[in-house]
Amino acid sequence: MAAPEDSLRKALADKQSKVESQGSQVRALKDRKADKSEIDAAIAALNALKLEKASIEKDLQATLSSGEGSGNKEAFRQAVSNTLERRLFYIKSFNIYGGVAGLYDYGPPGCAVKSNVLAFWRQHFVLEENMLEVDCPCVTPEVVLKASGHVEKFTDLMVKDEKTGTCYRADHLLKDFCNDKLQKDLNITAEKAKELKHILAVLDDLSPEDLGAKIKEFGIAAPDTKNPLSDPYPFNLMFQTSIGPSGLIPGYLRPETAQGIFVNFKDLYYYNGNKLPFAAAQIGQAFRNEISPRQGLLRVREFTLAEIEHFVDPEDKSHPKFREVAELEFLMFPRELQMSGESAKTLRLGESVAKGIVNNETLGYFIGRVYLFLTRLGIDKKRLRFRQHLANEMAHYAADCWDAEIESSYGWIECVGIADRSAFDLRAHTEKSGEALVAHEKYPEPREVEVLVITPVKKEIGLAFKGNQKNVIEALESMKEQEAMALKADLESKGEVEFYVCTLGKNVIVKKSMVKISKEKKKEHQRVFTPSVIEPSFGIGRIIYCLFEHTYYTRPSKAADQQLNVFGFPPLVAPIKCTVFPLVQNHQYEDVAKEISKSLTAAGVSHKIDITGTSIGKRYARTDELGVPFAITVDSTSSVTLRERDSKDQIRVDVKEAASVVKDVAEGVRSWADVWETFPHHSSASADETTTFLARICSGWTLLWWSNSQKRKNKKKKEKCICDLLVTSRLEGAEAIGTERLQKRKMLRVAGRRLSSSTAAWRSSSQTTPAFVSGGSHPLFSTNNNSDDSSSDFASRSPAPFFLNSKIPSLIRGFSSEALAPGNDIGFLSDVPATVAAAKNPSSKIVYDEYNHERYPPGDPSKRAFAYFVLTGGRFVYASLIRLLILKFVLSMSASKDVLALASLEVDLSSIEPGTTVTVKWRGKPVFIRRRTEDDIKLANSVDVQSLRDPQQDAERVTNPEWLIVVGVCTHLGCIPLPNAGDFGGWFCPCHGSHYDISGRIRKGPAPFNLEVPTYSFLAENKLLIG
Repeated sequence: MAAPEDSLRKALADKQSKVESQGSQVRALKDRKADKSEIDAAIAALNALKLEKASIEKDLQATLSSGEGSGNKEAFRQAVSNTLERRLFYIKSFNIYGGVAGLYDYGPPGCAVKSNVLAFWRQHFVLEENMLEVDCPCVTPEVVLKASGHVEKFTDLMVKDEKTGTCYRADHLLKDFCNDKLQKDLNITAEKAKELKHILAVLDDLSPEDLGAKIKEFGIAAPDTKNPLSDPYPFNLMFQTSIGPSGLIPGYLRPETAQGIFVNFKDLYYYNGNKLPFAAAQIGQAFRNEISPRQGLLRVREFTLAEIEHFVDPEDKSHPKFREVAELEFLMFPRELQMSGESAKTLRLGESVAKGIVNNETLGYFIGRVYLFLTRLGIDKKRLRFRQHLANEMAHYAADCWDAEIESSYGWIECVGIADRSAFDLRAHTEKSGEALVAHEKYPEPREVEVLVITPVKKEIGLAFKGNQKNVIEALESMKEQEAMALKADLESKGEVEFYVCTLGKNVIVKKSMVKISKEKKKEHQRVFTPSVIEPSFGIGRIIYCLFEHTYYTRPSKAADQQLNVFGFPPLVAPIKCTVFPLVQNHQYEDVAKEISKSLTAAGVSHKIDITGTSIGKRYARTDELGVPFAITVDSTSSVTLRERDSKDQIRVDVKEAASVVKDVAEGVRSWADVWETFPHHSSASADETTTFLARICSGWTLLWWSNSQKRKNKKKKEKCICDLLVTSRLEGAEAIGTERLQKRKMLRVAGRRLSSSTAAWRSSSQTTPAFVSGGSHPLFSTNNNSDDSSSDFASRSPAPFFLNSKIPSLIRGFSSEALAPGNDIGFLSDVPATVAAAKNPSSKIVYDEYNHERYPPGDPSKRAFAYFVLTGGRFVYASLIRLLILKFVLSMSASKDVLALASLEVDLSSIEPGTTVTVKWRGKPVFIRRRTEDDIKLANSVDVQSLRDPQQDAERVTNPEWLIVVGVCTHLGCIPLPNAGDFGGWFCPCHGSHYDISGRIRKGPAPFNLEVPTYSFLAENKLLIG
């Protein structure tokens, strides 16, 4: 077992110092010209120290590789990604156009996995916990997200390349630097390694100032250009839009689904019978404009969220079903362990709640339910932990927050967040909307309670604070009892005190005459309160990607010549539960496969039939790579083989039972172990024997068919073939047509007649039943050249493949030549007439003469005119057709009337005020029309053109200096810049930070060129024609 990392780093540092000291000693010996033996001894000691240092470095590298998987994690990740994309689990969106970072499409198997995960989520949470499911729109008005705090606070810290303007997430850069140092730099000290690990542990706890200081301390530069970076600053991650054609209602694509549930609380509470606790759930798309999307499905700009809002009485957060999960034990990472630099530990959930590590039972119950959900999906228990949020990482209103983190090749990934959000959201929406989102608890009997009454004196406060009156009143009214009573005591003793107003961000002086604070006794018939919310939020895409990595493995093929990819999905989430394979292409087997398919469809089991005819091994490998857990092989009409993917065990099942067995195992009613014990086993060897037997039978019947077809040949056709061959041939060496030649022809005709007369005898001899039909020995099926056992049954023979027989090549050649030639004894095709052999094998001794041509004289020359006429007419028709096609092709390239109508656009400029910009649409693109002021024109002309990336004078870009017309498409990646924005008062592209000035020229950022100026002209003083 390798020594711990810290001790190895300390040993390496100690050895490094000894090497340096020994090196100094060697140099000193050389300087004072010591004896050669003394120098050699010092050098030998130095070399020995270097070897020891190298050994420690090797051990440290092995420790880092085994501990973090850094040696193979990138190769593993690439193998998984390649398999997922090749089998179309997911691919980049808009791939034919180069794709867009952070957007992905799910293919058929990926959609099936996602659908199965969501179906199980509904079963595990919505159905089993009796939750209320809702579905809300993705577009959310700005007022809703202002109330929730997203407009101001839904940000990530971003830094920019100061020269190119490229944006990066600040925490990602620091995280990558620390990981790189820890995994690749063996020379850092143990203390430095501990510091880097501590930074990784508290990374989310760092303020913008601390994050910027660390980036400067470590000298972190832009990854691509090594240019210096700006200080971190917040970037809002929401996609902004407008609702309606007027654009007067601002909105955003929702960053989460929870707000739709909060704003519907009143109706859901009524639907639930005005009772608490209850939970509402929603599955839907969410959108976040990530600064630097990466890591495949883990950080994307559009994703699927599944969120639960469990509303509970803030004074009673117990849960009646907590005992069901209290005994669960799993890795937990409380904040105390994180701050001390320790690792996660296995804790019992019930004990963690009892000790206060987890805030309350309801929060603990959902942590346990999340653990069960993830592990049943197929997530490895050893690579799943629950990490508690650090103090600065957690929102000020939250009581407690935990993240379910799954380890992948990218490290620990947050996949589920479980938070006690207290009553913040409902109170925020109550205050903003004026609608009371509260719950009621009726008392059995009226209760006399003491109520704190805070009455601000608005007249006094208005005279003192004027415009800030509302802020001061709200701050006074929101005081809690302890704070209010302390303020009352101070006012009575001092007459005035300093009071902090959070909305103003400062202290103000409050006098005794400005507020009255007292306690009054009142009778209450019911308690009115704002419920607290326990929120589990699931990132479905992240869970699915981690599932891909956790279930992926490879195993050698049967021949051990390659590694086969396998996704070991549990049947619960597998994209296809079962495949059906006819062993060979046989109508009977295919009919059985179709019947099984109908049964599987009726049982609701997703499946696929493969009748491609490829080898059964290849078909198994294809489905294993898709993660299909079961395969049915149809090798009989009465029973079939059922194979399990991971163990590759096979059983024999009756055809009528196959669908029900697969359904039971896929749905978890029965385990594979139960099925294995119930049904007879089937070995792969017997499958090979069956395949060989069927292949031999098919080949035998093929040969029998060929033999019968030869016997059915017409006798007259044979005689004609022989006579034509003999008549049209001549013997080699004949010099002229004379008496000798005529005699030879006569002899050949006689020979032909004699040979033809022997056809009947040849036919009768060939009708003998072939040996392989009667079970006798035949070279086609012989597995041993020395075997002559013709009495043994075919099915009991050795299963060695028949094509290994050395006699088969000559037999196959016999089908075309040698099989019909005399002297080749091939069993049932022997004694073929020699003339047929001559016809099948023309040799150099038989040539063709001009006599044959005399039997077929050329046509009559008088008929050639008609042939010429037909040919010429045909060529004319072909030429006309080609001309017509070319004309149609050329005409199709010209613009249609509707396109020509859109090619130009007339714009009325009279309504555009100086200093404003309007946007019009021309040829499908936005065009910015800005009416510039005198100051704008002066600013545009004051720029040093030579300092520009794309040098252009302002006069070159405008016809009338008052009007600037440019195409509103960023020249970097085609985004639409925002007008009246950026560092130079022109346009700003928020996608990658390109800044354009008041003349549309690129001044800062990655865009290579200025904004394009379209073709335009002024029809009149206030009439513009674009195009």
